[in-house]
Amino acid sequence: MTTAQLVGYIQRHHFIEGQRISVSPDRVYLAGSWAQGEICNELRPLEGRANLTLITGQERYQFETANITGATETSPIVLTITAHEYNTGDTVIVNAVLGLSGANGRWPTITKVDANHISLDGSTGTGTYTAATGKAYHGILAAVDTKLIRKTGSYNGRLHKVTIAEVESDRWQYGTTGSPADEVNKHYVVHENPIIIGVRGIPLETITTEVLYYRRPLPTEKLSATVDPFLPDEFDKLLYRGTLFQVLELLEMPEVDPVLARARLLYEEEKDRQRAILAPQRYVKREETSTLKW
Repeated sequence: MTTAQLVGYIQRHHFIEGQRISVSPDRVYLAGSWAQGEICNELRPLEGRANLTLITGQERYQFETANITGATETSPIVLTITAHEYNTGDTVIVNAVLGLSGANGRWPTITKVDANHISLDGSTGTGTYTAATGKAYHGILAAVDTKLIRKTGSYNGRLHKVTIAEVESDRWQYGTTGSPADEVNKHYVVHENPIIIGVRGIPLETITTEVLYYRRPLPTEKLSATVDPFLPDEFDKLLYRGTLFQVLELLEMPEVDPVLARARLLYEEEKDRQRAILAPQRYVKREETSTLKW
C-alpha cells in the first residue's frame, strides 16, 4: 500500500453523525507514522536477516542514513552515495528515490563499486532519476536486538548488548591485526544511535556474516508524499485500522468518542490476529537485555 492509497482510504467514506470527516494528507501522514511505529514496537514485524561483511583490518562498523545523489538507469542500478560505509555482500535498503523505477526496496546484497558508488545486485533501472532524491541505509542500522550467525565455520550466538564505555574499558583485551583469523567469532555490539558493531579480534580475511535482527523504524521512514509505508503487504489492513484510530484521536471531538472506541476495538482485534500469525515465525527470541549473552 502506498501513502497516497492510505490517504485516499482514510479520507473516503467516514462520517460522524452524518457529516463527512475532513482529514488533511499531513494528518494522515502523522497518524500513519504513529501507527506504523506502534505496530513495529508491539508486533516486531521488522525481523529478518541481513548480511554484514567484515573486512580485513576493520574492527568497527557504524552506519548512518545516507543521502543518494545520483543513480544510473542501467541494470544493475548504480547509486552515488558519497563516502558510503557499505561493503560487497552487505544488505542495503533504499527508499524515497523518485523517477527511477526499481531502485527502492530491500537489496539482500550489494556490490561496492568504489568509495562513492554501490551497485544494487539484481536491480533493473527504468525511468529517469530525479536528481538528489533517495535515502539508503544498512539493513541493521535501526536494529534493537541482534543475533549473529557466521556463514563460515560453526559459530552461532547472540550478541551481548553493552555501552561504549564498557567496550572501551575492555579494549586492552581486543585482538590486533596479528590476531588469528578464528578470533573473528568474538564479537561485541554497541546499541547507540546509530548502531555500532565491533569485532573483538580484527579479521585477517573478509567474512560475510548473517545477522538476525529486530529493528524499529528510522526517522527517514516517516510517511510523507514521497515515503510509502514499509510494512509488508499483509499488514495493509492493520496499518489502515491503526491510522484511522490515530486520526480519530487527533480530532479530539466528543462526538467522535463512540466511533473512536469502535476503531480501537477493530485495531486491537487485527493486532491480535497478526500477533498469532507472527509468533511461530520469530527469528529473534524476545529476551531481557541482561540475558543477551553468547
